[in-house]
Amino acid sequence: MQVYMGSAASLRGHTRESEAGFAMLEVLIAMVISVIGILGMIGLQARTYQAEAESYQRSQALVIIDDIAARLSSNRIEAAAYVRGGIGAGDTEDCSVAVTTVQRDLCEIGNALRGTGEIDAGSSVGAMSRARACITTPVADTYVVAVVWAGNVPTGAPATDCGMGDYGDESLRRAVTSLVVIADLDG
Repeated sequence: MQVYMGSAASLRGHTRESEAGFAMLEVLIAMVISVIGILGMIGLQARTYQAEAESYQRSQALVIIDDIAARLSSNRIEAAAYVRGGIGAGDTEDCSVAVTTVQRDLCEIGNALRGTGEIDAGSSVGAMSRARACITTPVADTYVVAVVWAGNVPTGAPATDCGMGDYGDESLRRAVTSLVVIADLDG
């Protein structure tokens, strides 16, 4: 049996040093846990921003697709003239030079796709990234309108052919489509 021969004061000092070491270890563990929590919150904030941007672009696309459908329906006699494989970046921005209603409408749709309705510091900010629209007619008096754009996060590729191959990775291509049926009011 061993007997401690030191004073009680030295025994208390040894205990205080051990307690100070444990307290320091507890502080370090608390800091590590806090840093992990903060990094998790930063990651969540980044994902929230991406989801918000995707949602904004989708809502803009839905507004534009509604506009295209309304233009087709209101100009039903010339609806076939709207059929295009792609409306977007290459189109003119000055719609005052358009001679026909169809030309003006296509020009204005191109401007909406570029976001020229919202300007900040001289650049368009109100549209989707690299947006384009396609109007096809699979059967008479029925039109498929698609608006496509480049997303930020890979997902599944959309079913439409509009913009296929224009965005590099197909999983970054986003699309909304609408079916527009032009009524035959003469028959």
